[in-house]
This record gives sequence, C-alpha cells and structure tokens, in this order.
Amino acid sequence: MNIPVDAASYDPANHGNVGENVIDAIERFAKVLADKTASKEDRVEALKFLVHFVGDLHQPLHCADRNGDKGGNGRLVFYPGRKKAVSLHTVWDTLILPRSKGKQSVAEYGDALNDKITAKQAKTWAKGTPADWATESWRIAWEHVYTADVAADGDPPKLGEAYIAKGQPVVDEQIQKAGVRLATALNLAFR
Repeated sequence: MNIPVDAASYDPANHGNVGENVIDAIERFAKVLADKTASKEDRVEALKFLVHFVGDLHQPLHCADRNGDKGGNGRLVFYPGRKKAVSLHTVWDTLILPRSKGKQSVAEYGDALNDKITAKQAKTWAKGTPADWATESWRIAWEHVYTADVAADGDPPKLGEAYIAKGQPVVDEQIQKAGVRLATALNLAFR
C-alpha cells in the first residue's frame, strides 16, 4: 500500500489498487486457510502468505508514500556508521531492528517482546481489520518515519542517534502488534 502521507485517510477507491493490495490479500489468504475443503497445498501456501503479509503490513513504510518515494525506497539517507546512503525503507525494514534485538537470538528477542505484551494490549491489538492495521501503520509513518529529520527532497540527510532511538520502540511495538494480530488471524482460521 502506498497511501500518501498527506492524504486525509486510507481510501480503498484511491489507494486500494482495485483489490490487488496487501489488505485484500490478507483477507483472501485467511479465507483459504480457514477453508477445510481447500487442498493441503493451497492452505500451506495461504499460511505462508498470511504470515508474510501480516508482518509486512506492520512496517510503516509498506503502507505510506511521500512525494512518490514508494514507501521510502526512493529517499536516500545516511544511517549512523555507514559510509554509503541507503533507502529510508531499508532503515525501517532492516537496520533499526538489530539495535533493538542486540545479541539475542531471534527466538530470544521474540520471547522478550512477547513477555512485554500486557493482556490489555493484546486485547486491544487483536481488534480491527487489515484495513485498520494499514491505516495505523500509515499514521506511524507520518508521525515517526517522515519527520523533520528526513526532508522530502534534497541531499540525503544524516540520521542521528536520536532518530534511531525514537524508532526502536516503534519497531518493537509493531512487531508485537503483528504477532498478536497474526495469532488472532490463525486462531480464527483454525477454529
């Protein structure tokens, strides 16, 4: 989804690619997974896509666009400690996460994030639809990603440690939300 950050809100008619988007794909694959008459191969494929797309939907730049930058792919920035500029999308897709994770294994990191989810958060996050989740990610993009630190154009800006530090809890919480929402979707599909 490339919802412009200056849009009033998500509008399926203008931002939905006539049903060919991650929101519709999540709903479509959830139905296949829940269909006990579907072939094993189709259900396995649906499970793989559902896991992937629910995760993707929670990366804010998978739902936002600023000035045609295609979710930050077209905006270069300098990340601390790197000599070459990288896309803003890469920063939010792969570079902030290792700082949060540290030396923990992926499993340990996942367990630590899971342990921090309160019952109230889980109940709140489990609500909503994929369209609601996409809208939430889009809002996060314009509140936390496309900040004053990242001008819309011009030379690639240098991201400071403060920008990365502010991004770390956002990344962690989005991973937590994705996990809760994926679990909810799987529970519905397999009941």
